[in-house]
Amino acid sequence: MILDVIPEGVKKFSKQPVILLPYIFRIVATVLIVTPIILYSYLFLANIGFTPDQNMTISQALEQDPQLAYQILAIFSSPAFIILSLLTIIALMFALSYFSSAALAMAVDISKGKKVKFADIKKYGIKFWLRYLAVFLLIFLVFLPIVAIAILLFALLEVQLFTSIILAILAIAAFFFLILFVLAPSMLVLYDVGAKQAIKKSFTFTKKNYWSFLALLLIMLVIIAAISYIPFIGDIVNVFIIPPIQAIIFIIFLLKKSGKEQKEEKEVKKSKK
Repeated sequence: MILDVIPEGVKKFSKQPVILLPYIFRIVATVLIVTPIILYSYLFLANIGFTPDQNMTISQALEQDPQLAYQILAIFSSPAFIILSLLTIIALMFALSYFSSAALAMAVDISKGKKVKFADIKKYGIKFWLRYLAVFLLIFLVFLPIVAIAILLFALLEVQLFTSIILAILAIAAFFFLILFVLAPSMLVLYDVGAKQAIKKSFTFTKKNYWSFLALLLIMLVIIAAISYIPFIGDIVNVFIIPPIQAIIFIIFLLKKSGKEQKEEKEVKKSKK
């Protein structure tokens, strides 16, 4: 079944490539939102004469000129920069949630054999963006203690080898734990539920189908890694083509597994009668 959903996802994508649009808009929106703060930073750094040598790292340049370091700190801690940073983060969160939720909802329709159109981007973006954002914020809060522990260990432990081992263990544990929440956004748009319920559904479903979903994830990672070796074209495919295909594949996997579980539950109920 795992290998079946991949070609099925590719086939469904090829019939409705309009799903590419929200992913393209997401990239364009990200560039437009981030550009002002990058230009702001560049202009101020250039204004104070910060031009480190190509053979010199930024940290080395700052060590040679402590006064320059204070000037840079003053710029990046100024009210103007802080306000611009906050506005950038808020705009990014909205844009990413809006286009990502719209793309995922379109993937659900495509997976179910429905026709999608350009107008669906606005319809689904408005409908799901806030709950989509809430899902990621809640997942972030779940993983915040793990990140805090990792930072604390890195700051307190002096033995580099021991620290690296501990951090590696934490990273591996976090990865395997994170898998339980990967399908939360899909659950959100598929069942049209709230953020908490979507996370619960993802946790419950993935817990029952952990190894098969992990296998699917690893196969997708191998495919992405292989494509990345193709010069130039590989990067374009991984940025624009793979995300919508992957979204459709995950939805198909979810639908098939859920349907199988519901069928098994009905058979169990019949046998009890």
